[in-house]
Amino acid sequence: MADSSDDLRRSLRVLRAERDLTQKALAEAADLSPAYVSQIESG
Repeated sequence: MADSSDDLRRSLRVLRAERDLTQKALAEAADLSPAYVSQIESG
């Protein structure tokens, strides 16, 4: 069974792709660094 952090990673990646956002664009919109968004998605 996947834990909640795995679910968050998958959900973030899917939702970002559905909205055609790059990690950089998402990071800017959320006031986060692109590296942090990447870290969240990759675990």
